[in-house]
Formats: sequence, C-alpha cells, structure tokens
Amino acid sequence: MRAERPAIYRAIEAAKDLTRQAQLLHDIDILVQLDQAAPEIGVGGISLSADLIWLKIDPNNPACTGSLKGEQFTRIATHEAHHAMRKAVIGQDETLGEALVFEGFAGRFTATFHGTEGEIWD
Repeated sequence: MRAERPAIYRAIEAAKDLTRQAQLLHDIDILVQLDQAAPEIGVGGISLSADLIWLKIDPNNPACTGSLKGEQFTRIATHEAHHAMRKAVIGQDETLGEALVFEGFAGRFTATFHGTEGEIWD
C-alpha cells in the first residue's frame, strides 16, 4: 500500500479543503483503515459522526488500485466530509426520507466540488 499513499493523502487533503472552504468551525478526524469496502470500487467510507469519518481501503480488491489512482477515493472523502458538516449543523438523519435527502445533498455537493457528473448511485 506504500505506492497508494499519495492518493490517500490527496483524499484527506480534499476533505480538509472542503471543511476550510465551508468554514467549518470544528475539526473532523479521519480514520483510514484497511478493511472490506464497496466491492465494485474497493474503497468506501462512512461519516460516523460530525467529528469522525472512517475511510476504508480493501487492498485485496482488484478495483482498489484504480480507485486510489483515480479520483474515486478523493470523492468519497469529500462526500463523507459533507455528511459530517451537515451532522454538525442539523444532526443525524432519522427517517428514510431524510437519509435520501442527506445522500442527495452530499452527492450533488461532491459533484460540484470536483466538477464531475456524480456517482452512479447519486
């Protein structure tokens, strides 16, 4: 995984840039762990709270290297940072409808921030 370190650092810096641009008033801890992730892309993430993002990398998944070399992992970090920021302001989503809106906002924000069309699941 040494070769992928620059991509991991890029993703973390993108999430940090996002919080700076949004003038977030608190720090977000980012945990990067080698673990099972989305099978289609070999990486994943979850915003556990307003203060903690967990990014996962599955080095045993053949898709992982491509996701780290491309912008996929960086977009995931940005997406999860957006979730953390919203949780800090409005709290955790509690219903399916709220979860769909939560995901939609994060997806649109990530697409705008990175100048992309968004992910297939957005």
